[in-house]
Amino acid sequence: MDPNLAIGAGSLLATVVGTVAAVVAVRRQGDSRSIHIVGAVDSRPALRVLRRRGTGSKSKDAAIRVLAKFVFVSHEGRVVVGALDQFDITLFLDLFSAATVLVYRRVLARVVVDQIRGTRFHETPTHIAVPKEGNVLLAAEVARQLKLPILVVRAIVPAIRFGDPVEGPIAASACVIVVDDIASDGELLVRTVAALRAHGARVANCFCAVERMDGNSRERLLQRNVSLHASIQLDEGTLRELADLPPEDAQLQD
Repeated sequence: MDPNLAIGAGSLLATVVGTVAAVVAVRRQGDSRSIHIVGAVDSRPALRVLRRRGTGSKSKDAAIRVLAKFVFVSHEGRVVVGALDQFDITLFLDLFSAATVLVYRRVLARVVVDQIRGTRFHETPTHIAVPKEGNVLLAAEVARQLKLPILVVRAIVPAIRFGDPVEGPIAASACVIVVDDIASDGELLVRTVAALRAHGARVANCFCAVERMDGNSRERLLQRNVSLHASIQLDEGTLRELADLPPEDAQLQD
């Protein structure tokens, strides 16, 4: 049999098998009840709730105004979330969507950058790192403003370069700080730290724009001798208040 013909036939078979598997997966997803209907809360009362918890610097005030625009509530009760360390919530803070807008991305990055610049380090950071499953857009902007190289760490998605989860040039002597938008899923950040340390990097600090106090990131990181720094901390009382706010289109519904 012609070798080229055999290769072509094999490729066609692989394509057919892959297509069938994809269709089956899509149908299974369609049959599952994994999609929950959510709606944005009215940003004006959300802003009032957030401001009552205290403001501060100009960059923090600006970040709070952005956050108030991206508060979502599940209409189907509590939903299990978290990339790895899962917990159930009714309130979702979508700063990834916020970071897709350039002006919002710069505002959110600025509050993180200001906190980094205001922190006393034992040694000067050489790199910014972010979980690939985290807010890469925000971390890239933080790295740009600080003029530092960025590393992207595959904490969940399988590594494509011979199993190495760290993407980007990294030296064994690197001093790396981890950046993400919201600290809630402790295991995601812990895995990021572990991957960086496996390369010989020194990691002692993680910076986020927002910390959800109903999560466990701070405790999980402290167990690995990593300090969590968050510009905006939302306790469970604040989260409940936000979850009870009227939806954005409440006036239209009336």
